[in-house]
Amino acid sequence: MKKQLLSLCLAALSLTAVAQTPSRISYQSVLRGTDGAAFVPTSGTVNLTFHLYEGTSGTYVYTQDVNNIAVSDYGVVNTEFGPNGTNISGTAVILSTLNWSTIGYELEVLAGSTSLGRKAFGTVPYALYANSAGATGQQVSITGDGVGGAYPNFTITDANTTYTAGAGIAIDANNQITNTAITPAGTIVAFGGTTAPAGWALCDGASYSTTGTYANLFAAIGSAFGGSGNNFNVPDFRGRFLRGVDGPDGSASDRDPNSGTRTAMSIGGLPGNSVGSIQADAFQGHRHNIQNYNVGGSPNQFLQYAANANPVSSTVSSLDPITDGTNGTPRISSETRPINAYVNYIIKL
Repeated sequence: MKKQLLSLCLAALSLTAVAQTPSRISYQSVLRGTDGAAFVPTSGTVNLTFHLYEGTSGTYVYTQDVNNIAVSDYGVVNTEFGPNGTNISGTAVILSTLNWSTIGYELEVLAGSTSLGRKAFGTVPYALYANSAGATGQQVSITGDGVGGAYPNFTITDANTTYTAGAGIAIDANNQITNTAITPAGTIVAFGGTTAPAGWALCDGASYSTTGTYANLFAAIGSAFGGSGNNFNVPDFRGRFLRGVDGPDGSASDRDPNSGTRTAMSIGGLPGNSVGSIQADAFQGHRHNIQNYNVGGSPNQFLQYAANANPVSSTVSSLDPITDGTNGTPRISSETRPINAYVNYIIKL
């Protein structure tokens, strides 16, 4: 047989369901003689051997003979190899079990003992790795510069696979994968909308299951805001201001003198100096200096005046409107509060 040149074209993979028909690699080439013309063996067929190497190494890790391949009148060869071959030691090797995830393989084709060329694979054959990655029990690895901070959340819709969370990655029962390095479960933020976005819940005191969709949130906050049995409560911040947990007694951050009297937000929640506890509204106790005056020389009749205040002749009720001194707008209210604006608080699932 004359030495032949090889024009190598790696075509599509035939991938089917796991544990059914194994994968094969389609191969197409044009055989030419040393004169450059199309080469057609007198028998009309050719026997080829396929070697796979790990990169540019000199030892192949997979080989397979394919015999009696038809050659067209133009020297065109169409065939496929796989799934079963051997390595250089003769040990059986299945094509799909090669490490397609990280190794760049090269293919050498031989006609008899004559090499027709060696060439690195393009993209298509690496669908073999995608095939194994989607199989039950296989591990999917996410790598790259964005790991630990830049990947967004996404969903895998493969109901036949069980995925395992890793560092910084949480996976719920619906295969919703969340990068907890970006926004960990239990994060609370102010939100200007009326409906919580996907992956969040309103801080409205609602009760949720400790498993399934809300498992990551329960792992983060437990029953600090209330709960019973297989359910827990998200915080209820409706109409409430937020306050940081107090420091240890006697520390520089011990700023809540009444932290010990705080109560649980809901049944099963945490009281005292703990996340989730609440306080009722209150007004700090204080004193006013009072001056006493005798009236009309009668020692048992007094008219009381506040210190530094102008004398008045009538009793002032505590429920009378208190004005701001500018336009007479009443400032009396049923609560003591600063100027404020409404938002919704939401919590990350």
